[in-house]
Amino acid sequence: MKTIHAELLSKEAFRKYGTFQNMLDISDTTEPWESTDGGFYPDLVRMQLGNGNCACASVNKISKADGDVIQFTEYHGYTSEGILPLDGDCIIHVGKANGPVTSEKLRAFYVPKGTMVALNPGVLHGTQIACKEDVVHVLILLPERTYGNDCEVIRFAEEDQVRVTF
Repeated sequence: MKTIHAELLSKEAFRKYGTFQNMLDISDTTEPWESTDGGFYPDLVRMQLGNGNCACASVNKISKADGDVIQFTEYHGYTSEGILPLDGDCIIHVGKANGPVTSEKLRAFYVPKGTMVALNPGVLHGTQIACKEDVVHVLILLPERTYGNDCEVIRFAEEDQVRVTF
């Protein structure tokens, strides 16, 4: 039997095999996307899925300081979205995007860390809410640039915003 020694992961050593990104340490990545509340770091890892399809892993860095109020919601008309809280529990909101979008359509769910959620196309959702930890990194899985080409954002007037309790 042969033996091989496991190397430390480095960009130089791993380059010819693929890419990697520590999703809990995004300090060496680009600035967060400017049009979001909180810290959304898009397209950190790209994965070709064949036939021209590309999935991208992004990180949404949420904080208890961001609060527990749903100020906006969004939906994607043609794609699912994966949500995976990495290092803390979070709350997500969901609803159906059919007809006029109102905050009355929203429901909230507690998602334990390590639990992958797959949203169907046309489901209202938005920034997650941190539960216990001060900061939570949430992995978001979408086709490349979905936030730029298949994302309808609806901002609620102050009287229509929703506070989430747990």
